[in-house]
Amino acid sequence: MFATAHKAGQHVFIDAMYSAILSRKSLEECIKWLYDNDEDLTIPADTTLNALMHEQSFINIIPGNLWRNINVVRKIGNNAVHGSAPTTIKEALTAVKIIHDFSLWLVRIYSRSATPVIEFNESLIPEGNLIERTKKETEQLAQQYEDTRQQLIRANETLLQNKLLAEQLQQKLDAVHAIKEENKTLPVPPASVTEAETRRIYIDAMLKEAGWDITKPKHIEFEVCGMPHDGGIGYADYVLWGNDGKPLAVVEAKKTLADAYKGKRQAELYANCLEQMFGQRPVIFYTNGFETWLWDDTFYAPREVQGYYSKDELQLLVNRRTTRKTLNGQAINKNIAGRYYQEEAIKRVLGTLENKARGALLVMATGSGKTRTAAAITDLLTKANWAKRLLFLADRNALVTQAKNAFNTHLPHLTAIDLTKEEEDTASRIVFSTYPTMMNRIDTLKQKATVFMVWAILMW
Repeated sequence: MFATAHKAGQHVFIDAMYSAILSRKSLEECIKWLYDNDEDLTIPADTTLNALMHEQSFINIIPGNLWRNINVVRKIGNNAVHGSAPTTIKEALTAVKIIHDFSLWLVRIYSRSATPVIEFNESLIPEGNLIERTKKETEQLAQQYEDTRQQLIRANETLLQNKLLAEQLQQKLDAVHAIKEENKTLPVPPASVTEAETRRIYIDAMLKEAGWDITKPKHIEFEVCGMPHDGGIGYADYVLWGNDGKPLAVVEAKKTLADAYKGKRQAELYANCLEQMFGQRPVIFYTNGFETWLWDDTFYAPREVQGYYSKDELQLLVNRRTTRKTLNGQAINKNIAGRYYQEEAIKRVLGTLENKARGALLVMATGSGKTRTAAAITDLLTKANWAKRLLFLADRNALVTQAKNAFNTHLPHLTAIDLTKEEEDTASRIVFSTYPTMMNRIDTLKQKATVFMVWAILMW
């Protein structure tokens, strides 16, 4: 762990992307050490870094602010390999500082002896000419690392089957548990990265995950006119632009210790200015760095989201303002669902959605035509441009097959796919799946999104 973290620090000013990747690898090494040595941690079925970090037993032992900070390291590392924008020195330095804090916390909690607080000393990091690596080079090396990583995983599984090793491991777990009980009251060391720095880096990392290159002009601190104070001039923290040069979204960021809601009014004022300047009202995001809210105030109320939308997703939201038709004016296809109670159920759902609710629940008895009702609602939502793609979930394969056959009969113009039997097809309009199959798909995507530390092969 130390060797990886040390090398990450040595390359901050020389090779920012390499440093970010090594910081993430150091984080992964630390977390895997925790899982190997802390009996209170439950190893999830998916052992990717993302899954290990989001396992509830792990979240329970890590202080909240520290957990959010190490999640920044994970995101910076992900963007270093998979993102289109280059890794900045600021991002690499932030990741190294957070790794320092996490390592210090780990040592102070799990060490047999008292460990003093050691402050991060940036002056010890060597300077040099910055090296930039191409995405293709990174991806090729990433695949090499993944092959080696899988070999190590298989080797570790074989070792864990050894009874003697298992007994030794249990003894170590008992000792570590006792040590942790003695030291669990230790305070968390002061952070090497300020809240403001973390907030900015965290937001930047999330925007990069959504495909935004915020290094381009007009994305950060964009000047707007028409504000009700400060001489009418304001500076929006982030503005996300469409291909036509019009604003798709504005992001207002408040300091981490503040409630994200405090940025709501400020973001609304920026949206007003941008609408006056460019003739298009942007979607609003307001955040404190760790909590992010989406507000399309032309239609929906604010709601908390896990990240930012891509350019295509935001453009679709903006386009729907004019292409979305009134649901109440749509005729129900009675050849699909013609029973009076089915029609009443459909009308109730449409009315609920028309009133800007984001969901509705129908409870219907067996044999009452739930699938037909769902097909009729799907027909109306697609015709009115309220939905482009739909997901149909059931708890058994037989029900999935039955539903797909029914939809193919009633809605032959909408392409459909059964994920339990067919390869994924992004062009399909309706996706059918069981709950376990969908969860496996999500886990697979998480695994693909996980950065594999490329040059670590050289250190083994």
